[in-house]
Amino acid sequence: MGAAEVETNPTERRRTSRSKRPRSAVTSGRQLFVQGDSNSAWARRFFDLCSHHIQDISRGLGKDALSEAQLSLIKRASSIECELERLDAMLSRGELVDLGE
Repeated sequence: MGAAEVETNPTERRRTSRSKRPRSAVTSGRQLFVQGDSNSAWARRFFDLCSHHIQDISRGLGKDALSEAQLSLIKRASSIECELERLDAMLSRGELVDLGE
């Protein structure tokens, strides 16, 4: 075992351990949110909107064709859209809506 080999093995070992480090459930797609109910009506609508926007922007190629920035913007836009739809429903029932909230 040469000196050069000894120096590269610890680096290689560290690189390997980092690549096997598990990603968060949200990052890997196993969970929709960090916390919250992924089966609620709001969450299901959010997921549907995200899926539709991804298909539209990626031209049918799926989320792998999009950058992380594009995916982040899609999530934010879908979240705002869900909240606006919720507020629209409240207004249609004659309920008061606090826009400052």
